[in-house]
Amino acid sequence: GWASYRNLTSSGFSERWREYREAGYRLIDQESYVLDGARYYAGIWIENLEQYDWASYRNLTSSQFATYAEQFDDTHVLVDFEAYDVGGEIRYAGAWVENAGNTEWFLRRDRTDAGFSADFAAFKGVYRIHDVESYQVAGQQRYAAIWIKNTNRRKWIENRDMDATGYRNRWFRYRDLGYRLTDFEQYETGGGMRYAGVWRQNSDRPDWAHRGAI
Repeated sequence: GWASYRNLTSSGFSERWREYREAGYRLIDQESYVLDGARYYAGIWIENLEQYDWASYRNLTSSQFATYAEQFDDTHVLVDFEAYDVGGEIRYAGAWVENAGNTEWFLRRDRTDAGFSADFAAFKGVYRIHDVESYQVAGQQRYAAIWIKNTNRRKWIENRDMDATGYRNRWFRYRDLGYRLTDFEQYETGGGMRYAGVWRQNSDRPDWAHRGAI
């Protein structure tokens, strides 16, 4: 079972959160955004068949988020991360789930473009991006990513700062190459709306020995 709700007020989101937690679901994705001057929230829940322990928080300051991150670091995996501007200050949200498989993971947040690129070059051989996020801090673009150890070595691709045409072209290209979209982000930049995506190998096409030559 699963459920998705959007355009919820803060109290409306809290009501859904309690409703689905009591019904045996867990939150796997949440969003916060402004429409016509009012702040809204959205969330996706899935049935917690494994009965994993989990937790989620929103509208946290940087220090508050750091406190929860430290609390859950050894026992849970961060499966969703959000950052957004509230009244000129960045607020953070996160969803954690019990790390039953002892998966290696880490979060890098508030990274500059150069910092994100450096992370990508350093980690891409061993880890993969599970969740990517972009937001503005004092008018400067910042990036964050949840990195998870790529234990089965399946191929993956990440692209960011794409315009609508660039995103659409890559979506079709990667689908044809045998990948599926696993994470999608839309965000404002100084140059307008931009998009980011993470794709993961979905068939044996990327491993076909003759693909490059063809």
